[in-house]
Amino acid sequence: MKKHIISLIIICNIILFVFSIIILVNNSKPEIIEYTYIENFNRNKGIKTDDWQEYVYDKTFVNMTKEDIINLLGEPLIIMTKQTNNHLFEILDYMPSYGNSPPEQDSTHIEINITDNLVIDYRVDCMTGFFPEYLKDYFE
Repeated sequence: MKKHIISLIIICNIILFVFSIIILVNNSKPEIIEYTYIENFNRNKGIKTDDWQEYVYDKTFVNMTKEDIINLLGEPLIIMTKQTNNHLFEILDYMPSYGNSPPEQDSTHIEINITDNLVIDYRVDCMTGFFPEYLKDYFE
């Protein structure tokens, strides 16, 4: 009887070991991070509504979808994406005065954080320009 119990324990341990290896392999897939940013100035891009501040202050952006944001504000100047096993994270960057001044003279930056096509957070910063070389460490 003792031999059967020991054999059963060994078999259970082997099964647990195999399952843990399967779980480890499935969770160790590399993340895919892509950055898309504008290289040439396009004066037709930029925020297409002048009252974007109203949406920022009353938190209308939260729980909108990515398509809702693009319909409301227009195409973002910069899109950053990070794909993991289970989720797609995106950041849409807008510069409201981009159409009126070059980015190096822009002073407002809107960053909209999206997870699985749903806006989860956003922020508005004052800045004196945008430099694409900062993107490489954005998600780290």
